[in-house]
Amino acid sequence: MKTVKKMNFNEVYTDYKKRFGREKERAYFVGKPVVFFSCRGLTAGCCVSVGGCAALARRDDDRIIVQFSDSEKFINCSKSDLENNKDEKVCALLLKAETLGADLRGAEILLHYNSGISHPYQPLIMTAMKGFCNNVPDVRELAGSAGNYEKNMLALSGRQNCAAVMEGGQVRYLPLDDGAVKIVLCYTGDKPKNTAQGNINTARAALEELSRGDYEKFGGLLSRYTEELLAREKSCRRASRLHKMSVQLGDAYGSGILEDGGIYAIVKNDRVDTFMHNLSEEYRKYCGAPPEFYVTKAEDSGIICG
Repeated sequence: MKTVKKMNFNEVYTDYKKRFGREKERAYFVGKPVVFFSCRGLTAGCCVSVGGCAALARRDDDRIIVQFSDSEKFINCSKSDLENNKDEKVCALLLKAETLGADLRGAEILLHYNSGISHPYQPLIMTAMKGFCNNVPDVRELAGSAGNYEKNMLALSGRQNCAAVMEGGQVRYLPLDDGAVKIVLCYTGDKPKNTAQGNINTARAALEELSRGDYEKFGGLLSRYTEELLAREKSCRRASRLHKMSVQLGDAYGSGILEDGGIYAIVKNDRVDTFMHNLSEEYRKYCGAPPEFYVTKAEDSGIICG
C-alpha cells in the first residue's frame, strides 16, 4: 500500500532554484484524472492527488528550456526550433498551441511528479502556458487539439472533494468528500485495449445518487456500469477478476477500470485498510502477488498553486 505523498511545493521550488539559479515565478498543479463514466455526451470523474507540478519563470528571449525532476532528460530549443523537435511531446503540444494562435515566449520550466504512475504532461503544459505565453487559446481548443479531449478536460477541471461532470459544454460538481471516502488505485498491469463507452442511463442514475451524497448507491451503480464495460472488454482479465473480487468482498462502495492497468475503488475511510488487506489476500491466490495500491483523494487540478 502506498499513501500518495502530498505534493511538496516548497521542495519543488527549492529544486527549481538549484537547477536554474533563480526563484520560480509561478507554479501549477495537475492531478491524475480518474474517469468514472464515459458516455456519448457525458464524462464524469475526478482528479486525484497523484500528479505533477510545473514551476516556471519567463525568459527575455524565445528559448524554452524544460527539465524533469525524475530524469536527466531536458529540452532546450528556441521557438523557431520547435518544428525540428516535434518528436518531443512537449514541443509537439506547443506547436499545436501556436497553430491555434498562441504567442509562445521563452521560459525555464521544471516538471515534477509525486509518483511514478502519473506524468500528466499535456494538461500541465496547457495550464502552465498561461504563465509564459500571450493569446493562450481557450482550454477546450487546446484539449481538443491534443487528443484525449475528455481526459484532458477532466484534468483541467478537477476540484478538491468533488467529482466533475462534463456535459453539453458545461462542468458541474458533485460531492466526493475526503472526510468520507478515499479513491484507492489498484494496479494489476493489464490495460484495456479500447476505451469503451458505457450505458448513459446507468451513469446518470449513479450521478444522481452521488448528488445526494449516497456513496453506497452510487458505488453499486458504478460497479454495475463497470461490469457492463468488462463484459465487452476481453483484454482485462486480471482487472476483471480484481473488480469481481472487490464486489464479492464488499469492502468498497464500488469500483471501475483504470485506463493504465487495473481498477480504482471508492472506499469508506474506515474500510481502506480492510479493503486492501482482503483484496490482496484474494488476488494473491489468483495471481501469486498482490496488486499495487495507492490511496488517493479528489484534488484541485489545472490550477495555479504558487
